[in-house]
Amino acid sequence: MTGDSRLSMMVAGGPGLVAVGSSKGNAAVWTSVDGAEWSQVFDAGAVSAVEHDQWMNSVTVGGPGLVAVGSSNGSAAVWTSVDGLSGPRSEVMSRYLPRQV
Repeated sequence: MTGDSRLSMMVAGGPGLVAVGSSKGNAAVWTSVDGAEWSQVFDAGAVSAVEHDQWMNSVTVGGPGLVAVGSSNGSAAVWTSVDGLSGPRSEVMSRYLPRQV
């Protein structure tokens, strides 16, 4: 992990351990087989039109694999991945939240 990376949470899953957080302002995922060496496997800025306003706060094992929650451009977001290695799919939840008047 680089100096501008922030780790929010880590769980046992995928290839061993999966950590989520942000790197350079983008949602990010890292994996490790042993907890000593980590590889960044996902950077939301590389696959999203929204950059520098995303992060993952939490991750859990469930459903089809791993589910992470966080924020993307000020809206709640959910990412899913079967194994923590394949690129997470995301869903921005703002359209499901009540609008403020």
